[in-house]
Amino acid sequence: MSVNSPAMKAASHESILARLQDDIDRLPNALARIAKYILENPEKVLHQSVAELERVLFNPVHILRL
Repeated sequence: MSVNSPAMKAASHESILARLQDDIDRLPNALARIAKYILENPEKVLHQSVAELERVLFNPVHILRL
């Protein structure tokens, strides 16, 4: 199976989302808020820029740290 196949991409996204879910309680408040937004909007986030996320979540530095 190719690394760029739809199945591999989906598995990778699920793995990232699972890691965020597992780590959310250990994140500082600002990062936890971003992680929660990502978990609630995984498809939307894929197509948003940092600037668009900033408008939703307000601090781009935290987005880049995550």
